[in-house]
Amino acid sequence: MENLERSWTKVMKSPKSMNPAQMLDMFRYFTVTGAFHVENTISHYKNSITVPSQPPTSFSLTAKTSTSIEASWQLPPEDSRNGIITGFKLFFNKKGSSGSSVQITINSGSTLTKVVTGLDKYTQYECQVLAFTSVGDGPKSSVESERTMEDGK
Repeated sequence: MENLERSWTKVMKSPKSMNPAQMLDMFRYFTVTGAFHVENTISHYKNSITVPSQPPTSFSLTAKTSTSIEASWQLPPEDSRNGIITGFKLFFNKKGSSGSSVQITINSGSTLTKVVTGLDKYTQYECQVLAFTSVGDGPKSSVESERTMEDGK
């Protein structure tokens, strides 16, 4: 490799001084070291991806009908994303319910709203949202609460 590095320096100074075999060696050297550099960069990037350290922001709920509520949010702050946000999870349950939450997974990092349908009429619901990367889930947002509308409203 050291000889190739010297050859590379020589080529940069005077490319006409190399014969075809030396040029081929230089091409191989560049390919090997270039690929190594790219591989290390990708590996470093993959190793730096973790879960988001903060939840999505501006989380809110709006009753749309007597059986649906719209949830909306914004991406977590950029410095807390820790990679590309690949989706979100919503957790819905009736307020005061002892049962487990219904989880809705949204496999898109660009979808920032979701209308949840099939809810009970004129019922209070609690909801949280989290963002996730390819590595896993970030923290849940604070709980937001909304009541579905009455019939005919």
